[in-house]
Amino acid sequence: MMPVSDYSEAVDDLVKAIEIDHENSEYYAKRGWAYYRLKRFTEAEKDFNAAIRLSGDNNAPAYEGRAYVYKDIEKFDESKNDFCTAIEKYYNEGNYEAAKSCLKLVMPMDNDSPKVLFWAGMIAQNVDKNYNKSTELYSTLIGKLGNPYQPAVTYRNRGESYLLQENFDAAVADFSKAIETDSNDIVAYKKRADIYFYHMKDYSNAFADYKEVLRLNETQKIFTDDEQEKFQKNINICWDSFSVIKRFQVKVSYPEYKFQGLFLCLFLIMVVDLFSELIGNIRDPQVRGSLGLFVRSVAVKMFILFLTDMVGIVDRSDLNDRPNILYQIPFVNGSIRNFFLLLFILYQITYAINNLKRAGMPVPDWLSNLINSIINMIEGRFRRNPPPNN
Repeated sequence: MMPVSDYSEAVDDLVKAIEIDHENSEYYAKRGWAYYRLKRFTEAEKDFNAAIRLSGDNNAPAYEGRAYVYKDIEKFDESKNDFCTAIEKYYNEGNYEAAKSCLKLVMPMDNDSPKVLFWAGMIAQNVDKNYNKSTELYSTLIGKLGNPYQPAVTYRNRGESYLLQENFDAAVADFSKAIETDSNDIVAYKKRADIYFYHMKDYSNAFADYKEVLRLNETQKIFTDDEQEKFQKNINICWDSFSVIKRFQVKVSYPEYKFQGLFLCLFLIMVVDLFSELIGNIRDPQVRGSLGLFVRSVAVKMFILFLTDMVGIVDRSDLNDRPNILYQIPFVNGSIRNFFLLLFILYQITYAINNLKRAGMPVPDWLSNLINSIINMIEGRFRRNPPPNN
């Protein structure tokens, strides 16, 4: 520590500097420290207040200095709050030694404070790499307070501590709690997805979490293009691992796949039409009636199940426990799917027009000719140049 005379000279020099540039927050902070060393606490507090105001509330040394002033004049609550603020600002600046120094001073004052426990856990985890200690501190914070300081971050941080200790079940539970607290916590989604994918081989949940990460990143812009490409590769690996049943579940769970739902509905209608015509040729009326009733009841059930699934009305959590022929339908992707979808729609329109004509309803010939021309054109183009299977 410098002699008192040196601090007095420092005050005189800083007074002159402030007269020249009275908006310089660093001058006020330095003079505040000089006043503090001279035990002129009132002047020190005023200078630290000025430094904080002029720096836009972003001056860690000024908060630390004011915390020392409050500690010496026995304003312990104010001192504790300023030490915690200084810890946060030093930590965010990467000045971990200064943050740890402030933590050592504030811990004896109040080691049960939410802020103190939170920052003690952050330093133990990310600076000291003491994951047992950080887990214990976060657990104390959560257990004692119920609704801890920065709850989503607290659960996520404890999840990271569990992850680094390879306690994957506990980590997933904490990341899930963080997401429950803050549904936009993209980091928690990413951490949980990585555990599902790399450690638990739970590709179903990994798929869902990586999809959510990509969705949230559209607005939050946290992950780079390279990182997003990696997530997409993991999504593709998850998809390749799915059974046909699971792929159907995924397709009805995400908006980008809903278009294929229309294809399946129309395909179902065509199958029912075909069976109806075949059944109509059976001579025995009893057999014809029974088969017709069976086909229609199955078709209605499948159609309703599919539509409710497509709009998300039913819970698909027990999908694998309720076998249904609907979920066995294979899929056609890309251009092939779009081609057949258009063709099926046109065929259905043609079928409806012919039924109207047979019933004696006036249907303009130009409409029938137009539809038939489009169908012939599509079929001819397909025969010459079949669309690729994407």
